[in-house]
Amino acid sequence: MFGGMTTYRARPGDDDATLFREMLEIVFKAPEWLRWNQAPGEGIEFTVPRFRIKGLLRIEKGEREWWPYPVDRQRLRTEGPDAMARDFLDGFEQARKP
Repeated sequence: MFGGMTTYRARPGDDDATLFREMLEIVFKAPEWLRWNQAPGEGIEFTVPRFRIKGLLRIEKGEREWWPYPVDRQRLRTEGPDAMARDFLDGFEQARKP
């Protein structure tokens, strides 16, 4: 621990795609996602090769409104998938508020 922050250490052989998949697994196992996934009109869309993830905020008159989350690969490598998943979940929760 340094200055109150935990430093993430990637395992040998971890590449960005592996870390991104781990981040997605953490998101989909989170209690928030399990609760949101039960609500109509909630969803997450992701693309592994492009490192894109976005949360569906609402559907109004057939139009979908998405909240895009920029995946910073450098941050993913230094802070790890847990920190990025938490950041996504916290940001998505804030974006969902009216």
